[in-house]
Amino acid sequence: MDLTGRDSEDTADGGSSVRQRRRFLWIDFLRGMSALAVTLHHLTSIGWLGMMHLGESGSSWFDRLCSLLAIPARFGGSCVVLFFIVSGFCIHYPQTAADKKLNLVVYARRRFLRIYPPYIAAIVFALVLVQIVAPANYAGSSVAQIIENVFMVQNYHAGSIAADPVLWSLPVEAELYLTYPLLLAIYLAKGIKIAVGGLVIISLIATVAGAFGWAAAAVNFLQYWLIWFSGAIVAQWVRVDDVPRVNRIAWSVLILASLAALSLSLSRIALGQVLCFAGAYFCVFWLGMSLPSRLKWLEDPVAQPFQLLGRISYSLYLVHYPVLLACAELYMRVFGAKPANFLVSLSFVPVCILTAYVFYKLIEEPSHKLARGGSSSGK
Repeated sequence: MDLTGRDSEDTADGGSSVRQRRRFLWIDFLRGMSALAVTLHHLTSIGWLGMMHLGESGSSWFDRLCSLLAIPARFGGSCVVLFFIVSGFCIHYPQTAADKKLNLVVYARRRFLRIYPPYIAAIVFALVLVQIVAPANYAGSSVAQIIENVFMVQNYHAGSIAADPVLWSLPVEAELYLTYPLLLAIYLAKGIKIAVGGLVIISLIATVAGAFGWAAAAVNFLQYWLIWFSGAIVAQWVRVDDVPRVNRIAWSVLILASLAALSLSLSRIALGQVLCFAGAYFCVFWLGMSLPSRLKWLEDPVAQPFQLLGRISYSLYLVHYPVLLACAELYMRVFGAKPANFLVSLSFVPVCILTAYVFYKLIEEPSHKLARGGSSSGK
C-alpha cells in the first residue's frame, strides 16, 4: 500500500479509460481492506480476551462460536506487505509516462509532505491519548525513544513508541522513497532483469540476516525492496494498458505462497514468511489489475464505504493502535476485563474508523493539499 495515499495526478491520464479507472478503484479497495485487516489483527490482542483465555473465563458457547471470527484476523498484520506493493505502484506510475522525468526537488517535497506531517501528528496523538487514558500495564516511552521516532530511526535502535508500535513501517516507507531515484536510474540504465536480479539477491540476504540475528533487517527497507518494486512492475503494465493475464504459474504461486505463509505464521517461523505473504498478495494485486471487467462492482454505490476506507487508510493505520488501547482500557474499567465475545470487541473498530476520518480531515487532507501545491485539483 502506499500508506500515504495516491496522488491525484497519478491517475489523470487513465481517467477516461473504464479499465484504468477500475484498476485504480481496485487499488483503493485493497488499501482500505489492508488497513482494516491490520486494525482487526491488533484488535485480537488489544481489545479481546483472546481464545486462550475463553475457557478460563467460563465463557458461553456463543462467545466461543464468535471467537472463530478472530481466526482470519490473526493474519491481518501481514497486509503491511500489500501496502508496500501498492506503494511501489503508486510512486512509480507517474514515471512510466514517456515524457516524464523525475524532478528530485518536487518528488522530495511531495513525499515529505505526504508522509511526515501526519506521521508526527500520529506520534503526538498517541502519546497524548495514552496519557489521558493511562492504560494498565502500559510501559511508556523514554524521551530518547520518542526522539528516535520523530527522526524515523527507531528501527535501528529503540523501536517504535509503545503507544503506537505500528509506526515501524513508516521509516521503511521513507527509506524506499529515498532509494527510489537510485533504483529508477538502475532500471532505466540496465533494464528490468538487472534491477530485479539485484533486488532478489538483496532481499534474500536481508531476509536471512533478519532471521539469524540482525534484528534491524526485519524492519529494514532492504527486505521489502523487491516487494515494493513488484508494484512498480505492474505500473509499467498498466501504463500501456497491457497487463498480462494471470496464468497457471501465477495461480500456483498464489496457492503455494499462501499455504507456505500461513504455515510459517502458525509455526512462528520468521524465515521466508514475509516473502511468502508478498508472493500471495502480489498475485491478488495482479489478478485484479488483469481482470478490470470483473471489477465493475467497485463502481456501484454499495462499494462507496470501501472507497472511503481506501481514502483514509493511512490515517486509520496511524491512529488505530492507540484508539484500541483506549477503548480496551475504558471497557475494562467498566466491566473488569476485556470482552470475551469478539462481536463486542468489533464495536471498537467503528471508533477507530471515525477517529481516522477526523484525523484525515484535520491533518492528512491538508497535508495532501500542501503536497499538491495547495490546489484541491492537484494541478
